[in-house]
Amino acid sequence: MSYIADIFMYTTWQDLRLVYPANKSLDKISLQPEWRKSIWTPDVFFYNAIEGKVMEAVIPYVFLWLKNDSTVIFGARLSLELSCDMTLGRFPHDTQTCDLIIKSLTHTISDMNLHWNPVDSLTLGDYIILPQFDFSTPAPAICPKHHLTGKHGKQSFEDKI
Repeated sequence: MSYIADIFMYTTWQDLRLVYPANKSLDKISLQPEWRKSIWTPDVFFYNAIEGKVMEAVIPYVFLWLKNDSTVIFGARLSLELSCDMTLGRFPHDTQTCDLIIKSLTHTISDMNLHWNPVDSLTLGDYIILPQFDFSTPAPAICPKHHLTGKHGKQSFEDKI
């Protein structure tokens, strides 16, 4: 089974090689999305994604900011189709848990540590109307797993339907 989620994904990291312009009094400056090709960005991906794309209404919904402490903020609106193993033998008196799993492709935990923002990491929109389902509050989880190349960071969210 699968489900579709339209999300706003924000990733932040600090890159001390990027120098904030000294003459700027702003907290952050907006960079052109093309900068993403010229600077280091985390190689994160959605582990249980079947398909995904950046939403484009008029232009691609992607932005990049540089804060005055060399923190980079990358944001994008994405549409994802995600796999979810469901056991429907007790339907409609059952509970299903679907994950949204984010991993690093090549970096181990010693290179890059993934973690959720402790405040509002994932929220469900008020406009979700599925009368046959009740959604629980999503809960972040840490799922380190050993691979041949080392221990890779993996973050997941569980939502019970």
